[in-house]
Amino acid sequence: MLLRRYLISRFYRTYFFLALMFTAVIAVAQLFPIFHLLFALPLWHTLAYGTMLLSYTLLLGTALALFPAAADLIHTLKEGRKFHILYTFGISEKRVLKLLWLAVAVVALSGALVAPIINYQKISYITKYIKARFGTEVLLTIPPRTFFTSGEGFAFYYTSRGGNSFQKVVVKFGENIATARGAKLFPNGVLKLKNVSLFGREGGYTSWMESRYYTVALGGASSYTLSGKKLLKNALFAVALFLFPLLVFPLFFYTIFGRAETKFSAHLWALLFLILQFGVALLVKALL
Repeated sequence: MLLRRYLISRFYRTYFFLALMFTAVIAVAQLFPIFHLLFALPLWHTLAYGTMLLSYTLLLGTALALFPAAADLIHTLKEGRKFHILYTFGISEKRVLKLLWLAVAVVALSGALVAPIINYQKISYITKYIKARFGTEVLLTIPPRTFFTSGEGFAFYYTSRGGNSFQKVVVKFGENIATARGAKLFPNGVLKLKNVSLFGREGGYTSWMESRYYTVALGGASSYTLSGKKLLKNALFAVALFLFPLLVFPLFFYTIFGRAETKFSAHLWALLFLILQFGVALLVKALL
């Protein structure tokens, strides 16, 4: 009883700490491309979207933390010669394996049940909707004299702003670059430039033109649909992330127990199994 309590509590303490670390790293990577967009959303939308995204990153973090947490505990027991103490009480490493396997099973099976509900495809769908609905309003959150770029080949710069009107503007859209004395952003996602010089490339040639007015359409209706097949593929990906550690845990345990002589090597083995975990999940997703 004491052994089970010690092992499971020690494992979960390390596990939850690492899960939060993984979650923080993944969340930053997810939020960075849409950082400006979040400031353009109404507060309620920001909170709802942030909660949904955090739920998914927490799901990934809990899946990816299983191997590192287990490796840390197994090596700690081995390095502290605690296995030798257990042997004197007639407790073998197989008993330790079963207890840790039980702890991993609780997390893995719980995560596999939750994974179909917290689905990345749903987040992707909502992200596309938000970009279509609020994407143009991002321009109103950009500080003056700051270059803003998006993943769609769009860049924007201005020196000052009053309401939805900008002064001394530089806009890049596709292969075209426009400079304008002023610009006005309309609610339908149209940016109207005034006193414009437009530079572009077409057919290997560079063109230049001047115009009193020029409009750039920044947004539009989204035709994206929520695909049932993609929902299933993403659900199976997350399920595989959780079930893989459960299935291979005995092999992982004896690998750390027999081959990891230092904490660094234990973490390297955990990294190798983590890569295999992610690779198998991607394979399952690709085979559907």
